Amino acid sequence: MVEGTGSPGPSLVGMEHSVTHAASPPPATRHPVRTALLVIGIPLVVAIIVAIVAGGMYASNLSYTFDSTKKFDVAEVFPEEEARPAVTVPASQNILLMGSDTRGTISDNIDEVIGDRSDTMMVVHIAANRKNVHVMSIMRDSWVEIPGHGTAKLNAALSLGGVPLVVQVVESLISSRIDRVAVVDFAGFAGLTDALGGVRVDNPVAFTAKEGGHTYTTGPIELNGNEALGFVREPKEHTDSDYQRVKNQQLFLKSALNKTLSAETLTNPVTINNLVASITPFLTLDSGFTSAYAAGLAFELRDIRMEDVTFFTMPTVGIGREGKQSVVYIDWEQLVVLQQHFRDDSLTSFNPS
Repeated sequence: MVEGTGSPGPSLVGMEHSVTHAASPPPATRHPVRTALLVIGIPLVVAIIVAIVAGGMYASNLSYTFDSTKKFDVAEVFPEEEARPAVTVPASQNILLMGSDTRGTISDNIDEVIGDRSDTMMVVHIAANRKNVHVMSIMRDSWVEIPGHGTAKLNAALSLGGVPLVVQVVESLISSRIDRVAVVDFAGFAGLTDALGGVRVDNPVAFTAKEGGHTYTTGPIELNGNEALGFVREPKEHTDSDYQRVKNQQLFLKSALNKTLSAETLTNPVTINNLVASITPFLTLDSGFTSAYAAGLAFELRDIRMEDVTFFTMPTVGIGREGKQSVVYIDWEQLVVLQQHFRDDSLTSFNPS
């Protein structure tokens, strides 16, 4: 499990690389940012994806690009009202981030975008005072109760009831409401990485990706887009029921976010435009996740820096078997504590074990 806040990595000078690098794409020719507040709503939200911090106005062309990514309606992603938990701290926000792996084939149909499984699930909790952001990974093989279907892996909820059923199960796990839903295709990580000029991670476990054949040695390595894709995707080279892949995804997102929030990025309108352009084609959002929502959130989060962002994994007690399936068992005792912190908006005092 990867926990805690991120910090800048070591200098790249003299660093040994274990992977072959592809050339980064040329900068996009887009209208420069009109004011300076561009980069936090989305990278905190999608990794976290791309941020918007600088002045108060979303550039009109970026606003149009962002809004044009909407692919499905609120009615299609949230469960019936009576099946949802009560609103506790209205000002806080919980955003369900789901990762799909369609190899870049994006459709207007949410079922086609995400298929019958999500390779990644995270809940991004934004505190009501906008001083902290917590990103919680949920193991896709978690053995949970799925309303109307008995006990199964969390991932099965997608095939059994689509995104609304997933939202319902996640809401039951955190005992709080999900406010927004974002689906990001893994292919978007490649463009995001190249737009940042590469992302550096401190890799704890050496492995060779089945797809792409990239070898990742232990220690600090610099990833280009294709290498980042293999780093966050690889499931078969790890023998711990996806634990290592979840750690790798968190490592990548922390490093990408750290670079996004750097002064070098925040003061470069070309880089910011390229970041937004690189990720929006791979985003599918609920209809309430508009540029106005993102820009408002971005302004409120304008003072957030890496030390204010915490990554952790929903508590589990290990791997087991249910029939022929390998599953992950939830630590229900710890989860009860975690649920109270979600309800109270007090995740800063939660210490995952």
